[in-house]
Amino acid sequence: MIFCVGRVVTGIGNGMNTSTIPTYQAECSKSHNRGLLICIEGSTVAIGTVISYWVDFGCMYGSDDLTWRFPIAFQCLFGFIIIFGLMFLPESPRWLFARDRYEEGEYVIAALAGQEINHPDVQMQKTLILDSLRA
Repeated sequence: MIFCVGRVVTGIGNGMNTSTIPTYQAECSKSHNRGLLICIEGSTVAIGTVISYWVDFGCMYGSDDLTWRFPIAFQCLFGFIIIFGLMFLPESPRWLFARDRYEEGEYVIAALAGQEINHPDVQMQKTLILDSLRA
């Protein structure tokens, strides 16, 4: 029963990841990089699946405890890497503006573009986001 609950929780988590990562990438990347980043995200999912299949195959020949404990524990490594990496990602500018955190939103846009906050491109991006939120 515990494994069934775990499968549901990880399935929901994976569904949330695969639906929010492309949106976040689209909001935080330059337009000429978006397609590449989406492809990298899809490739990462496929590579992770291949790794899990090979780990399961390799553990098949081990002891009874190894055949199920190691694959379950091994997937936690990637979860910790993702959680650690999230600490270094900026908030979505659109999310910040939607919550009336305008200064932070401007700062994130400027940091992502490598420009000053008062640069015309940063202000134009801010205006586009605010207009889309008002629509």
